[in-house]
Amino acid sequence: MESRTHKLNVCLMFGGRSTEHDISIISGLQVYNALNKDKYNVTILYITKENKMLIGKKLKDIETYQKENFERCTKEVLITNINNETYLKTKRKKLKVDVFIPVFHGEGAEDGTISSLLDFFNGVYITSNSLASAISQDKAYTKDILKKYYISSPRYLSINNLNDIEVIIKTINEKLFYPLIIKPSRLGSSIGIKTVTQKEKLRDSLKEVFKYSNTLIVEELIKNKKEFNCACFKYNNHLYVSNIEEVLTTNEILTFEDKYLNDIKDTENKQRVIPAKIDTSLEENIKELTKKIYQILNHQGIIRIDYLYDTNKNKLYFNEINTIPGSFAFYLFDKDKLPFDHILDMLIKEAILNKQRNNKLIKVFNTNVLNKKKKILKK
Repeated sequence: MESRTHKLNVCLMFGGRSTEHDISIISGLQVYNALNKDKYNVTILYITKENKMLIGKKLKDIETYQKENFERCTKEVLITNINNETYLKTKRKKLKVDVFIPVFHGEGAEDGTISSLLDFFNGVYITSNSLASAISQDKAYTKDILKKYYISSPRYLSINNLNDIEVIIKTINEKLFYPLIIKPSRLGSSIGIKTVTQKEKLRDSLKEVFKYSNTLIVEELIKNKKEFNCACFKYNNHLYVSNIEEVLTTNEILTFEDKYLNDIKDTENKQRVIPAKIDTSLEENIKELTKKIYQILNHQGIIRIDYLYDTNKNKLYFNEINTIPGSFAFYLFDKDKLPFDHILDMLIKEAILNKQRNNKLIKVFNTNVLNKKKKILKK
């Protein structure tokens, strides 16, 4: 059963097997509420922590997830391609999807997994492709690439396993200065991060962070710093750069609790300053660097880049990229000039145009190689 209205059929996807599953639900529902229902038929495709796909009207309500009550949802859902068009298919019906909106956070989804899935079924989606997503999900790999373009990060080491922990500890102590910060290289939302101020604590901290990821990044912690965020997206060959946000926290690092569990209005622990109160030179530097990184890594859709500013050295450092930022970072843009629903409209239009351009490329190359080589296959 397919929609016969003039509206675009949009599939909003979130959830997934990730440590950031619940944050994905919150971001996804924010996007759902912002989408203009006069323009779009919106179907929510929720992916459980076991990677099972569900659809159903109850999925628009936060209580459905709080109570884990999915009884009235359709549970056997597939993404498929029919006559070069993409559909959601169940036992009883199929629904054409014009555009997918993936709102995932973390490894196993945001890292290019979902982009690859949608590419396989020729789906149109508003986020970055699988290559840009996979690179940016890995903090160490991203820093390695940007270093070649003279984009600075705090001094760091990448660690892939703990098979020889004594060698790893020795290398860290020789090349980096304390205090240190240890992060899972492919996670976000400040999950699994440890700070280490003493050499004696390094071993246990490494083992703890390795519970979250097979790859770690260990870097020097900047004591006197400011943290800035800036978002960016492309539309009609123009890069739209957001206001700059300064994040204030009483902790050494911005924690998961700071980001999601503290009420900004009722706590002094965290505040968003938008736009950040910084001089024009630093503002221009952050915005130009955001555009440069977006283009270097060939991103699509909306991304947010996090920066660290060393107040002692007056030096700006790249920290990390969020290829699908929480709430799509809509709050960083001027709500009068670029309200959230307009940003979503622009992202959807750009995704459709990107797909049209991509479809013009040659994907199949006809040859006579099978006839030429058929003899070698005969026994």
